[in-house]
Amino acid sequence: MKAIYIVLSFFFSILLMTFSVSAEINDAEDTSRAVLGARPIGLGGAYTAVSNDILGIFNNPAGLAGVSDLQFTSMSGKFLGEYNYLNAGVAAPTDYGNFGFGYVGSGISITLPQGDVELPDGRIVPSSGEAVTYDQNNQVFLFSWGSDLALPIKKLSFGTTLKIFSFRLAGPGISNGNAMGSEVDLGFKYRPAGFFSAGLLLIDALPTNLGGKITWANGTVEKFPAIAKIGTSFNIIGKRGIKKVGKHEVSINLDDEFYVTKQNLPNLFHAGIEWSPNELIDIRGGLDQTLSGENNLTVATGNLTAGIGINFNNYRFDYAFHQYSVASNDTHYFSISYGVGKEPFSDDMQPFYIENSRTYYDEEVNLVGSINNNKIKRVKIGEIEKEVDKNGAFFYKVPLKFGRNVFAIKGYDGRNRVVAEQNVNIVRLRSFMDVPPDHWARKDIEDLATLGIMDGFYDDTFRPENKMKRDDLLIDFVRVKDLSTQEVVDFPFIDVSKDALIAPFLGAGYKAGLVKGYPDNTFRPLNPATRTEAVVFAARSNMLSLSQADERPYADITARHWAINEINSAKQKKMLTFANIDFFPQKEVSRAELVSIVAKLDFVQEEIKQMYAEN
Repeated sequence: MKAIYIVLSFFFSILLMTFSVSAEINDAEDTSRAVLGARPIGLGGAYTAVSNDILGIFNNPAGLAGVSDLQFTSMSGKFLGEYNYLNAGVAAPTDYGNFGFGYVGSGISITLPQGDVELPDGRIVPSSGEAVTYDQNNQVFLFSWGSDLALPIKKLSFGTTLKIFSFRLAGPGISNGNAMGSEVDLGFKYRPAGFFSAGLLLIDALPTNLGGKITWANGTVEKFPAIAKIGTSFNIIGKRGIKKVGKHEVSINLDDEFYVTKQNLPNLFHAGIEWSPNELIDIRGGLDQTLSGENNLTVATGNLTAGIGINFNNYRFDYAFHQYSVASNDTHYFSISYGVGKEPFSDDMQPFYIENSRTYYDEEVNLVGSINNNKIKRVKIGEIEKEVDKNGAFFYKVPLKFGRNVFAIKGYDGRNRVVAEQNVNIVRLRSFMDVPPDHWARKDIEDLATLGIMDGFYDDTFRPENKMKRDDLLIDFVRVKDLSTQEVVDFPFIDVSKDALIAPFLGAGYKAGLVKGYPDNTFRPLNPATRTEAVVFAARSNMLSLSQADERPYADITARHWAINEINSAKQKKMLTFANIDFFPQKEVSRAELVSIVAKLDFVQEEIKQMYAEN
């Protein structure tokens, strides 16, 4: 926690010093803010919580923490139809965090006819008619760093950008038209969930007394007004979104921007939506508020934005359109970036494609897979690092125990950071020599034997056609329900002594309501167990809601049958797949039939589901 306090104390102390800047110094324009990149512009400038690649240099530097390989970007064109602009950047991961370098250049050259000149004595010298040229050139060099913070708060990133300014004004009558200066941006990004992220950005945070200013050649000092932005991003649809709809991805992004030291200026709202119908295309729209003058007041003006992105391999081409309050100022932006292309994912949206079946009978198998995410350079299965061939394939011989075998697969990028994780569950099933693959109850037998609910015999057989007695039926259901047989429980059955081997099971079953016996207070443990009795035990075990049978469930079950409601409910739960037209209620139940009934109990179904679950 101490590290958190240090980081936050530093941030807020900078903010406090920013508030204390002298109001007597004139403001300067931060020209690096005009060219954020075509993608952020298409999103209406709502990028504080989205920033996750090289564009963090020009937006929120905390986003540089998402850079895993070398990245480049460049954008050029005419801003507002007049200013030539160019930005370019490069970013790369290192062992000491991710570093980026950016350049923003803008300029305008205007040629005007020379006007008349008034001399000190009041005489007017007519213009010679010759044209004169005025030039303005601004350059900003950006040095950025961003990284995930090693704090108890997971998925928190921090970044900073040092900006070096060089301004030049040239033309007749202009002297000392050169200026140099510096400023700093600070940013945080927090990703508590895959569908949500938040960002905090303080632009031009360096106080004047610490170097946050522009100094002209004649000694004039100007400062950059500090701006704060708070942003959120919601992935509504997508592989990390709230809902998955094919390969579609939809995000909604919101930013609130305000001047820290100018409380009289209105807040600016930025909103953007991005829809990716597939891995190739991104479609964007947004609302970007900017300041404008109206009736001697400064107001927030809403401007619509739109854009499109095309992803191909590691390249992304972005176009954005920005509307302005003056139609002639509407501007088109174009940029191209490398190393930021979307990652191809398999249809199940997993970073690894596993070729294996999910069920085996062997003691060990080769886990064979391939990479679906090209950021992954190395793979670990558990603590064992596995070699990945040139096609992204890997394999690993793994031992299997009966039941669930979950293998944690991690993918590492070039900086040895975990960029993908996936759990793979392989189930090893019990098999029996007398249960062939085409046996009608094979799956139920293997599932229950693997879970230890109903086991086989010492000679590796299950004996599915063996008929059961009432004591066998009782013991199996007591074990299915996991009832304790340690407590001594009195029971009313006169044909079973208290020291009989079955007595603990009979006591547990009687206490749990599984067993009621016959009217003469006997249990008759060695009597054959019938299908009807098996169904009644199951109904009591599963606490079935016994619905009144509107019609006979089977041809041989009369309307007055003592267990018609239990049999009807069991049929509705698909417990009796072995019965067709007739149920044969007095037929001795076989072990296979009992397994089929038990496997459909609600709590047993849940155990089976958990055994096969991937996570």
